[in-house]
Amino acid sequence: MADEHYDAIIIGTSQGGRFLPVELARAGQKVALIERDQLGGVCVNRGCTPTKTMVASARLAYQARRGAEYGVRTGPVSVDLAAVRERKRAMVAGARQDYASRLAQDGLDLIQGEARFTGPKTVEIALTDGGTRQISAPVVVIDAGTRPRPLAITGAGDVPVLDSTSIMELDELPEHLIILGGGYIGLEFGQMFRRFGSQVTIIQNAARLMMIEDEDVSDEVAAIMRDDGITVLTSSTPTRVEPAGGSRLRLTVRTQDGERQIEGSHLLSATGRIPNTEALTPEAAASVLTTAASSRSMSTWKPVSAASTRWGTSRAARASPTCPTTITASCTPTSSGTRRRARGTGSSRTRCSSTRSSAAPA
Repeated sequence: MADEHYDAIIIGTSQGGRFLPVELARAGQKVALIERDQLGGVCVNRGCTPTKTMVASARLAYQARRGAEYGVRTGPVSVDLAAVRERKRAMVAGARQDYASRLAQDGLDLIQGEARFTGPKTVEIALTDGGTRQISAPVVVIDAGTRPRPLAITGAGDVPVLDSTSIMELDELPEHLIILGGGYIGLEFGQMFRRFGSQVTIIQNAARLMMIEDEDVSDEVAAIMRDDGITVLTSSTPTRVEPAGGSRLRLTVRTQDGERQIEGSHLLSATGRIPNTEALTPEAAASVLTTAASSRSMSTWKPVSAASTRWGTSRAARASPTCPTTITASCTPTSSGTRRRARGTGSSRTRCSSTRSSAAPA
């Protein structure tokens, strides 16, 4: 039995969960907002805000080096990565504080803890401060976000492997950064660190970068990366990694021309993301959880209901008291596909979307 009933429950405070609960509360609804970690979720803490802050620093370094082309002589340009990191941290803290200030709305309760379904309309929260709480609502929004997919090649446990979160905490510039993955995340960090001054190699398993984009877009982006001095290897599969002495590592790659070994100082795995849904117990909400196998891996929820159809749900299902409306909100990167953006005015933007279905997120 739920301790308290709400008009809507939002699980997570990332892109969708940042604005929806505030608007619902302003509209007079009683809203529960659940967060197990830092306010703002991935977008504010580990995604959009910090990466774009660091991209701005990289762009400035790139423009400064080109100053002579415009008649401006700056002298040698160097990057203090520790200072870049501190600026990034300050921007994130400010964005988090700004978001927290928006939550002071009548009818909006922020609950700190880990949520899980105990029924189609009920959620139990393991409170951060201890104890549990059960709440219910006819509308539940899943905005749990994603995390980096762990690297799964031989030797990955024997060397330090960076992901999209840990690479932003470096305080010294990598001498040679090897990036596994030619999607948006790998390309963004690749261009960023090349412009900071690192040697960069991008290794892509597929035949071209950004496989979900049109071929001409992929080709243009690859040309931009190479123009920046980045080594791009496509149709190349990493098979193992091992220490190479000192603080260096050696990566073995299978290419169309045979096996090749690449030595570097740092390794970034940007091979995709996995949903933060392991603790939600979707089966309790009569839902089946699957995961899309792509570099933009997001959770896909399918309702277990005979009334559900391919294009949505029947009127009977929508009216059923055992089928609450559940919405999933996701944020995935999209590329502008233009040389102007990739050259420093923003190599990517985000597209945020939500889908709704009966009984479970879709």
